[in-house]
Amino acid sequence: MMKIAVTVNSNQTSIWSSGINQNGAYLAKMLQEGVHSVDNLSQTKGNYSFVKEVKDLIGLDIVEISEAIDVGYDVVIQLGLALSKEYHDKFILSNPKMKLVAYKCGNDFLTDMEAIIFGNEKRENAFSDRG
Repeated sequence: MMKIAVTVNSNQTSIWSSGINQNGAYLAKMLQEGVHSVDNLSQTKGNYSFVKEVKDLIGLDIVEISEAIDVGYDVVIQLGLALSKEYHDKFILSNPKMKLVAYKCGNDFLTDMEAIIFGNEKRENAFSDRG
């Protein structure tokens, strides 16, 4: 059994107000049903109605990133919220074999693609200074 975390932005008013957070909730549910230990991570506990919807929908609580450092995740999947380098480094110290997966979509995806296509200066992103 793997320990997996999926990030969401719990400061939204509802899980239904952001497609990326819906993807995060359903991905966590699918992984949980695949017999993995899964947490939804967010910067804060967030909006009460959002947290309640996630709990009712997939049966998971929202865990604050700062409280999840020592869990020893095998995989952290960035969906609704990107990890800062500081938190990424703390998770790696907890489990040096941890893998970070980033899902890119929307405006962030488009601006990265423009930089690649048009040869613009390298844009700072979640993986800019990670080996």
